[in-house]
Amino acid sequence: MATHKNKGEFFFRKIGLFFTPRWTKNRIRRISKRLGHEKISFRLFGTMFLIVEALCTLSGTYVLGIMGTILGLVAGVILFCIIQTGIILLFNYLAYNRVQNIERNLPLFLHDFAINLRAGREFVDALSSSLSEELGPLNEDLSQLVVEIKSGMMTEKALLEYGNRYDSYTLKEIFTIIVESYRGGGELSDIVEKIAENLELVHYLKKSAVASVSNYIIFISIVALVISPLLFSLSNNLLILINKLIGRVLSQTSSSIMPATVMSVNVDFDEFILFSRIAVSVIAGSAAAIIGTISKGSLRGSLGVILSYIAISNIAYQVFLLALNWVFNVLFTTI
Repeated sequence: MATHKNKGEFFFRKIGLFFTPRWTKNRIRRISKRLGHEKISFRLFGTMFLIVEALCTLSGTYVLGIMGTILGLVAGVILFCIIQTGIILLFNYLAYNRVQNIERNLPLFLHDFAINLRAGREFVDALSSSLSEELGPLNEDLSQLVVEIKSGMMTEKALLEYGNRYDSYTLKEIFTIIVESYRGGGELSDIVEKIAENLELVHYLKKSAVASVSNYIIFISIVALVISPLLFSLSNNLLILINKLIGRVLSQTSSSIMPATVMSVNVDFDEFILFSRIAVSVIAGSAAAIIGTISKGSLRGSLGVILSYIAISNIAYQVFLLALNWVFNVLFTTI
């Protein structure tokens, strides 16, 4: 059983590697390191590719026959690429949040590290004693770092590799300074303490900057989540009302009197609702991207904000649409 299982895993992994472009493989490996994993198994992509291809091919064959089989194969590859891109974006978002979490907890770690160094502990012992569950992902990374150093890796090399692991200028600079100070044999505890104080000052300034534009954030949120859905739902009901009025006028007026353009008025309300949903989503997504960039400092960390704004705006649009339909039906029952 174990042999068959290993063969199956090997097969799915090969499929995933084969249908994943080279640049995508390299990007996935970089993201996996930022997620705290040595590697992400491509078995997931191989399994996903076979399932998507099977569903698209069977659907195409059932609907269009042989031609549908060919179209299904092509559609399966395209759909797989879209899904794979979505998964990579999700991994990138999670990796970005992990880096942000590490940077937030760095001052706390550095303060404890400086205290342990002043107490006369050796570098590795001070590093190990500064670990705490409160540090989150930083605690996991540094625990692994301590194990590597105690296993024989050079301290400078281990610190520099960790500083370069993440796509973070802050981490790279901090660990480079620590390594240079460690090599120079200076008063490392004072330098570490100064770095921690500077990081706290930077985080405070970032929070102050966000707080100073909080009024703009609230205004943008109200426009995207309330006003925009309300106006589009109101427009739909006004179009329905105008269409009823024109229909009533046409039914009571001779066709020779009315202009030809009025006689040919025809509105597809289902298409207008679809257009409204797309417009509301675009407005909410754009607003969320601006707000996420302001509050998180980067567009990469705005994915959760963008998705939540799009979902909330569409829910608000549906609620306003139902409510205004009821109001218009009550007010204009005679039309």
